[in-house]
Amino acid sequence: MTIFGRNRESSSRSAEFPPHAQREAARARLLWEQGVSPALSRPLSTALRKASRLPAVLLSPALAAFLAASLLLPGCAASPRHENLSASVADVRDFPQSLETLASLYGRPEQGRAWSNGPLRGAETVLRSHEDARLDMARFRRSFFEPWDSTALDSEAVQGLVDELERGPEERGFASNMHPWSEAAWRKMADNADLPKLKRVMRRGLPLRAVTVRATDLRAAPSMEPRFSAAQGAGRGWPFDLFQYSRLHAGSPLAVYHKTRDGAWLLVQSSAAWGWVRAEDAASAGAEFRSRWRKAPLCAFVHDGVGLKFKALGSSGSPAIRPGSYLASADIGTVLPMPRDGEVLLPMRGLDGEAYAVTASFADWEAPSRRSPELYDQLSRPAVRMPLLLTPGNVARVGDRMMGQPYGWGGLYGNRDCSAMMRDLFAPFGIGLPRNSSKQAMAGERVSLEGLSAEGKEKALFEKARPFRTLIWMPGHIGLYAGQWQGRAAMFHNMWGVRLSLAGGEEGRLVIGRAVLTGLRPGEERADVDEERLLIERVKAFTVLGE
Repeated sequence: MTIFGRNRESSSRSAEFPPHAQREAARARLLWEQGVSPALSRPLSTALRKASRLPAVLLSPALAAFLAASLLLPGCAASPRHENLSASVADVRDFPQSLETLASLYGRPEQGRAWSNGPLRGAETVLRSHEDARLDMARFRRSFFEPWDSTALDSEAVQGLVDELERGPEERGFASNMHPWSEAAWRKMADNADLPKLKRVMRRGLPLRAVTVRATDLRAAPSMEPRFSAAQGAGRGWPFDLFQYSRLHAGSPLAVYHKTRDGAWLLVQSSAAWGWVRAEDAASAGAEFRSRWRKAPLCAFVHDGVGLKFKALGSSGSPAIRPGSYLASADIGTVLPMPRDGEVLLPMRGLDGEAYAVTASFADWEAPSRRSPELYDQLSRPAVRMPLLLTPGNVARVGDRMMGQPYGWGGLYGNRDCSAMMRDLFAPFGIGLPRNSSKQAMAGERVSLEGLSAEGKEKALFEKARPFRTLIWMPGHIGLYAGQWQGRAAMFHNMWGVRLSLAGGEEGRLVIGRAVLTGLRPGEERADVDEERLLIERVKAFTVLGE
């Protein structure tokens, strides 16, 4: 329950608070909306009560701002107003938060351009030929297993990691306590990275092959301590940890080039990016292990939080595990070998640091029986053999399972950001996307929208984009074009927030903080959202995947 909220619980329990407490709460919220720090809200609320006998909700915002400014003591300052204000926008209410709703409209003339490898059948329209699906899957496998095949170190990527650790004191930003990184803490981390040895590796290093044994973070530095560019500020403080690159799924192939002095961190190449992972989350993958991993058909998970439990040993000499024991969880986009339906191979780390494979089954899921044919729907299963048939309905059903999920910068806390969601969404279809939005925007037929008006951009989408296989891109953000809703372009994206124009030319955020379906003008109804800051003004291109 929240004092200021208007949710069902708070309204039904309002009697718990005496009337004077409710009035104080209302006044405190009014002051908070005017940008007054919580530490000052109580005395200022008292001043407001004495200054006016009107109910707090009827007080003039101008009066509240005047009183707040006039009562500030020398040396005190109000916190930035609306810097990160959690709220909603009309688009989230006006657009159905369901991709399946739009998928059912696929092919209708008013929905814009439609394409099919056969007849138009609404949500079940086939968007890709079998031959194209085969080629996409072959490219996916090459990208997925690239860390086990490559021998050339990406000197530019690794140099970026070296530069990160060689930042001067004025460039290091802030740590988790919102104080600047201390020299001692930074030096300890950099020394542990053993940069002299890493620079030698860059000239003639050969990788070791490995695999992640559980979902893990890929970091720009060998530390779980965050680095923020500022202690506060829209898009600068929490949750934007600049050390957080990505989240890697269990079973991700790795190439290991270097490790820290204490052996706790590994510098790796993954199919997503280069970075540091915790050594305990990876295991060395020998030739026999890699061969078995490659030969089995691949599957991708289409549900989040699927529990995997031990079924059988996958190789000789592995430690004994109790049957039915929980091993790991898999999320949408996790790719593992599937030797037979209902079972996957899962990597485990032995005491010697070597990877071995076990056979795992899905917890709390039963194989469909002949008496329940409705359960034969592929997407009712936790994982599907790749590639999944590319239809608007299948894209929508997978996407709707991520609808409303929290935003997670770089995979922070196991959540997804905009590009991670697109990458996981298309993995089951055998379409491998790069990790960041700018590279995803180059992953298909790219159509530039630069120089067009807002209306011209939307018209180009209607005429040239292909719903459910087109990505809409702007610098720093990307999402799926899902067709039209009531004459407006619909975009499925995991967004942090809408940019606000604050007093004095400062920038704030209206935090959405989750995966939503909106138009390209979310927040346009608000007076504190400048037209020039709307998404439609920032859109630069769209990309048709598979073209």
